[in-house]
Amino acid sequence: MKHSLFFTITLLISATPYHLLSADNGPQKIEHPHHRRKFIKLTHWAIRLVDGIPGAIDENALLDSLQTRNFINKLLKGTPDAKTKTYIKDYTLDGKKVSLNDLVKIEQEAIKQNPNNPALSDEFKACLSKMKLDFKIFTKPLLDNAEEARETNMKLIKQWAHLAGRLKSLLLHWGAIDEDATLKAASAEEFHDFCVDLKEFLHDLMYSCPKAREFFKKAFLPEHEWAKFDKAFEEI
Repeated sequence: MKHSLFFTITLLISATPYHLLSADNGPQKIEHPHHRRKFIKLTHWAIRLVDGIPGAIDENALLDSLQTRNFINKLLKGTPDAKTKTYIKDYTLDGKKVSLNDLVKIEQEAIKQNPNNPALSDEFKACLSKMKLDFKIFTKPLLDNAEEARETNMKLIKQWAHLAGRLKSLLLHWGAIDEDATLKAASAEEFHDFCVDLKEFLHDLMYSCPKAREFFKKAFLPEHEWAKFDKAFEEI
């Protein structure tokens, strides 16, 4: 079980094209959908209230975060196939397998052709709705847990958004808006950007919580893999 879990963690970290560098203090622009940037270290005093605290950001919260990031990666691109070096996509549109990245390209092309009334088929809308529903179902445990410490989490999200240059991110309003209505109304690109923001925030949150990471590796990883896990979060 531990070996299988570490394979998932390794896949998540290696699939993210970051240079593992120390974070700057100023804003860092995140470019969607593909980007390279430094880790962002959250230094708000609120981090001390949650790092390693049971029921806040503990080993189980980190596991939820890793699993959520894994799901979002699959949503964006599909599941990587080591043999073919391609992605296996889980959704179908017009007889072809697609990912959320593909829907964004289709939507952008439709807008380019007709900015005022882009022609998006009912099949496209149904496919996007299915992705949103799957997202909502999968992330429910993580978001329910975050709800218990909403005020603290929002402080961390606000600092992350500033440092990441994502001042218009939907994450900044999550919880203060009708999530269901907002998600339902979101375009493919808006939904994509929200997913990427959540994925990157969770990654930087893990980086900023060394106590939680220590509990996590001891709870879920075999001892001989601890150094490899630590190295993935080193500043070099």
